[in-house]
Amino acid sequence: MISQRHASRLRSALFVLLGGWALFSCQTDQGPPPKVVVVFVDVSASVKDFNVYHDTWKKIVDRLTAGDRVLLGRITDETFTQFRPVVDESLPTFSWISDNSRDYDKKLKQTKERLSKAIDESLKAPRSQKTDILNTLAVADKIFHGDKRRAILLLLSDMLEDSEAYNFEKVKVDEPFARRIIEQKHRKGELPDLKGAKIYVAGASAKNASKALEVQRFWLEYFKASNGNLAPQNYGPALINFDE
Repeated sequence: MISQRHASRLRSALFVLLGGWALFSCQTDQGPPPKVVVVFVDVSASVKDFNVYHDTWKKIVDRLTAGDRVLLGRITDETFTQFRPVVDESLPTFSWISDNSRDYDKKLKQTKERLSKAIDESLKAPRSQKTDILNTLAVADKIFHGDKRRAILLLLSDMLEDSEAYNFEKVKVDEPFARRIIEQKHRKGELPDLKGAKIYVAGASAKNASKALEVQRFWLEYFKASNGNLAPQNYGPALINFDE
C-alpha cells in the first residue's frame, strides 16, 4: 500500500503537472480574444440585390471562432422601437478537461450550419418603406455596452438613410450637413457610443459615384463622432476586407 505521505506527494506532483500543462496550453494556443459581431441587414424596398448579403454573411460565419457571439438584426423604419434579433448565438467553447474534441467539433459545425441559414430568415420579412440607419445605431450601442467582448459592427445596406428626419437621396450630404446632424444628435443625447467598435459596410450604393462618395464621407464622420472605427477600405459595395 502507498503510505499517506507518499500519496500526498503524488497528489502534489499531479497538481503541479496539471497546472504546468494548463499554463503551457494557454501560452501556446492563444488566439484572438472573443468578439461580439453585430450585423444589421437593410431590408428596405430600395435594395434590389441581396447576393452581396449572402456572400458577406458566409464570410462572417466562416471567421467565427470559439466564444464569439453573433447577432443578426434588420434595418427597417421600426428597428429602434420594435427590434428583435433574427439570431443571437454564442459559439461553444472547448475545455480540454471536460470536453470530447469529436463531440465539440460536431457541436461547432451544427452551430455554424444554423447560423448559415439565418440570413435567409432575415430576408423573409416584409420590405420596409424606410431605412432608419441612424436610430439602428442606437440599438448597436446598447448591445456593445452589455457585452465585454471585442466589438464588431457590420452594416449590410446601401447606406442611404431614408427616415422621417432625413432622406439622403434628396439632400446634399456634405460636410456642413454632417456636422449639423452630429451636433443635433449630441445635443439631444442621441449620438450613439459604439465603444470603439470596428465597423464594416457592404452593399453601399447610390445613383452615381459623386453621391456615393458624399454618403461615404458622411458615415466616416458620423462613426468617428460615435466612437466607432470605420476605415475607408472597409466601406463599399462588397465586403473586401474582413480579417477578424
